[in-house]
Amino acid sequence: MPHGWNLTRFLAVLGQPEHLTLMRDIFDHMVQRLGLAVPDLGTHTAGDSTGLRGRLEPHAQRRTGEVADGLPQASGGRKEYKDDDGHVTKVVEWFGYKLHLLVDVKREVVLAFDITDTKAGDNERMEALVDQAEANLPADRVETLAYDKAADDIKVHEVLHEHDIKPVIENRSCGPKNGEREKVIGGRVPLHGKRTVNGRLAG
Repeated sequence: MPHGWNLTRFLAVLGQPEHLTLMRDIFDHMVQRLGLAVPDLGTHTAGDSTGLRGRLEPHAQRRTGEVADGLPQASGGRKEYKDDDGHVTKVVEWFGYKLHLLVDVKREVVLAFDITDTKAGDNERMEALVDQAEANLPADRVETLAYDKAADDIKVHEVLHEHDIKPVIENRSCGPKNGEREKVIGGRVPLHGKRTVNGRLAG
C-alpha cells in the first residue's frame, strides 16, 4: 500500500495541464466510440452538479501557477434546498470544487463533464457541457435535455434553442407573493415549438 503522501503527489502530477489534457482526450475518445456503437446514446440527456471535496494548494507559488494554467481553485460551497414557500429545508456545505455532468438518461453514461470552483452556477456551464457532448456524439444526436430549476435561465433556453435541443427544465416559481404583481423570470418562456405573429409569441 502506498503512503498518503505518495498518493497526494501522484494526484498532483495528474492535475498538471498536460496530463489533464490527455485524460480529457481519453474520456472524449471513449464517448465518441460509444456514440458510434450505440445508435441512441445521448438522444435523451440530463444534467446536474455535485460537490467535490478537496483542499487548497498550501504553497502560494504553486497556487499561482495553477491559476495561470486556468485550473479552478478550491473554495467553500453552500447549497440550500427550499420548499414551495421558499423556506430553507436543507443546507449542504463543503470545501472543494463543483462537478458538472451531462449524462445519457437511459444508460446513465456520462457524455460531458466540467470541474469548476464552487461559485460557478449550473446555468453558467450549460453551454460548455452541450458543446462537449455534441462534439463527442454524431451530428443531431441530442434531442432533449432535462435539468432542475437551476438551469431555468433565459441564456440556457437560448443555447438549447440554437442547438435544436428540447428543454425539459423545472420552472422557477414566479407566482405573485404578498400581493405583488407577478414577475416574469427570463427563461420561463419556452422557445421550442413557438412562433411569432406580429412580434408576439404564438403556440
